Amino acid sequence: MATIQKINQPVEELRERICIGMEEWYCISKYESNTVIVDKEPTFGVGAIIEIAGGKQGELASVLRIVKDIEKKDNRTWIITLSAKGELSKKVSVITLRLNAEESQALNRLKKSIGKKTASETLKYLIREFPRWNQITKEIVESAKTKEAKYEHLKKLNREFMLAFQDIVQAVNEED
Repeated sequence: MATIQKINQPVEELRERICIGMEEWYCISKYESNTVIVDKEPTFGVGAIIEIAGGKQGELASVLRIVKDIEKKDNRTWIITLSAKGELSKKVSVITLRLNAEESQALNRLKKSIGKKTASETLKYLIREFPRWNQITKEIVESAKTKEAKYEHLKKLNREFMLAFQDIVQAVNEED
């Protein structure tokens, strides 16, 4: 039977691991859904990314999987169904960013200005809000182009008026 263990230094959404024996760990197939029976109620939900670790303390080997289903078998055991590698689920992908110091500082400034706690939340917010921001930006640019075209038209009319006025002044001066 597997056990659920808290991760001391959680990475973003990964906060727990399921520790199983190595014999069972070797049976985990990456090409099909797998089930694991655990001895306590999981605190994670469907769609969570979970680490499946081999060994009593999970020290020997590990693999990440997405929780597909959680079913209560009885008062003391739960059956957790894990998705196969690449299988579609609520969480589509996990990305790793390698940022240099400048980019990291820029991301932290952006995180503070948006008011998010983590870089992951900041990036998710940007991805969700980009279409709206893009539309608003297009409208602002279009409005600015329209105003600039009106301004250029008025400038041209003003120039023509000034040239006509100069011609009139010159004609009046020639008559005198």
